[in-house]
Amino acid sequence: MSVGFIGAGQLAWALAKGFTAAGVLAAHKIMASSPDMDLATVSALRKIGVNLTPHNKETVQHSDVLFLAVKPHIIPFILDEIGADIENRHIVVSCAAGVTINSIEKKLMAFQPTPKVIRCMTNTPVVVREGATVYATGTHAQVEDGRLLEQLMGSVGFCTEVEEDLIDAVTGLSGSGPAYVRTADGWAAAGGGGRTSGHICLSSTLLPAPAALGRASGQPLSGGELAWDSGTFSLQAFTALDALADGGVKMGLPRRLAVRLGAQALLGAAKMLLDSEQHPGQLKDNVCSPGGATIHALHVLESGGFRSLLINAVEASCIRTRELQSMADQEKVSPAAIKKTVLDKVKLDSPPEALLAPSGHSKLLPRNVVPAGKKD
Repeated sequence: MSVGFIGAGQLAWALAKGFTAAGVLAAHKIMASSPDMDLATVSALRKIGVNLTPHNKETVQHSDVLFLAVKPHIIPFILDEIGADIENRHIVVSCAAGVTINSIEKKLMAFQPTPKVIRCMTNTPVVVREGATVYATGTHAQVEDGRLLEQLMGSVGFCTEVEEDLIDAVTGLSGSGPAYVRTADGWAAAGGGGRTSGHICLSSTLLPAPAALGRASGQPLSGGELAWDSGTFSLQAFTALDALADGGVKMGLPRRLAVRLGAQALLGAAKMLLDSEQHPGQLKDNVCSPGGATIHALHVLESGGFRSLLINAVEASCIRTRELQSMADQEKVSPAAIKKTVLDKVKLDSPPEALLAPSGHSKLLPRNVVPAGKKD
């Protein structure tokens, strides 16, 4: 089996890299075409051994599975160009947002009576084999064609078949989802990977990131630092995932699938960030096509103050953690004493003399104790 990409941009690079890393396809069995052979992604494809050409027809001739990895508005022109070269052996896989199977079939049927077309929506974390992919098969695509694509895409992440009318909702959820995560610079920078190394911008204050705090002193992270690091970010991740899933359900996705795709989008974005030396903002820019679905979604996030909300959430958690630490420092109480106090419930019915009698627990008395049966 050989694979071709019409278009040699970010998606073609991510898929080719993922396929070769997974071992399902050798690099020399992949060909990609682009009119611009000076693109950074073209150089990256060449480095891993992918065959490059400026001619789309050559890519068609040397492939069995043909991915249309170009912007949606270019698809009709591409189909007009390559239609006469499509044969029965070809499986045409469109990755373009908003382009229907029917529109592709109509174009190709002018050249071939039974074109095998599959519509696919995936995302760039396929490059680290943590992508989220759904697909729908066309009128003439066979069951084995879908299984072949699922084998390919399943090697680079989660993949499942859906009805075509759900794919637009998936585009907004997991297709664009990784960019939503990467947009949260304040959140992603919390591990020390932000614009200012080892620091996080919280409102107008520059604070050391948790990782930097530990490195600067040569000491392991304290419980308080870990509390606002892992605890807060886990909460933000769960909250973000819940909201993403709700968005998917609103647009028609079954709840279980929406949660699965949302979780995979978060996982894939995090894995890409950890495996990359690029700033999260750059990773976000890589998936924002001019005038595309993702940049429109990001505009809505920015309008709602998405990054500011996350930054403020980190700040609020950090401040409250320090308040709790301060309270704990003022109340030097042993765990054993706390346990005994909880069990005895301080016995508020005891006479004041007994409560104030010298004992190892006298400092456990609550302030402004109100004797039982009386009101203040």
